[in-house]
Amino acid sequence: MKKTGGWTRLAATLLAAAVLLALVAWIAVPRLVKAQLEQQGSALLGRGLHVESVSFSPLTLTLELRGLVLDAAAGDADRSPQARVERLALNLSSRSLWARIPVIEALDLDSPSLRLARTAEGRYDVDDLIERLSEPSAPGTPPARFALYNLNLRDGSLRFDDRPAGQRHLVDAVSLGLPFVSNEPDQVQAEVEPRLSLRLDGSPLHLQGRSRPFSAERVSTITVDLPALALDSLWPYLPRSLPLRGQGGVLSGKLELRFAQPAGQPAQLSLQGQATLASLALRRPDGAPLAAWKSLAVEIEDLRPLGRVVALRSVALDSAVLHLR
Repeated sequence: MKKTGGWTRLAATLLAAAVLLALVAWIAVPRLVKAQLEQQGSALLGRGLHVESVSFSPLTLTLELRGLVLDAAAGDADRSPQARVERLALNLSSRSLWARIPVIEALDLDSPSLRLARTAEGRYDVDDLIERLSEPSAPGTPPARFALYNLNLRDGSLRFDDRPAGQRHLVDAVSLGLPFVSNEPDQVQAEVEPRLSLRLDGSPLHLQGRSRPFSAERVSTITVDLPALALDSLWPYLPRSLPLRGQGGVLSGKLELRFAQPAGQPAQLSLQGQATLASLALRRPDGAPLAAWKSLAVEIEDLRPLGRVVALRSVALDSAVLHLR
């Protein structure tokens, strides 16, 4: 009986210690994370970094941040936040303890928003951030190893303000799903199927892929589904050195893009599928009309731009006009 009572007391002591530890973690971790994130994050980025609230569940090892905000650059006329995430939830796996690397079961980002502005030719309002984050690591520093499962981004948005051109563009309804990413040696052959959907100035775009991003071959296949992408707002961003200018145009189709770069070999890029370019007019640099058509449909059997290979299955041109001079 004494032996049984001893085990009972030991179990009760361990249980009480576990409950006490969980209680301390529940109270202390949010305060520690909030303080370190705001202090160290602001020092790293050279901008104010704020978080409205932090919570932690020791039972599920889930850390949740709400209202994560990055301030605008000093001197920026637009004082609205550069970036904001309404909710970030990170679920850390207990396997991290014996794997000795961060193993993240799930990372959820709800309503992340980013504001980006082109302030001058080749200059952007995030140049200071890029410069800070691009500083090289100390020589001999090994890459940080990690394993991330189930990355989900919902209702994201990007507002692009082209101030020299006086134009604004909006990428919204962004949804991204990435089932698995790891750079551990025993995981590099794992194949993942990322997905991405968004609207660009109101035009929907869907991408579905298969990838082994950390394998020696770095093989990736991406399926691009374009219901109807309006091109009119994109023409001003083409190089002025091109011998033509575009006006109007709607691009639609379904294409499969495959990329591979085996070790010690040149990159391989191939494209298959079909695309339609409708309601397009081309002009010469001086503004004179060059060509126009109602519809141009192309079915690609094999296009390899890096290998200078072009194989088309069919080309259909409807209501084309060519202006000669």
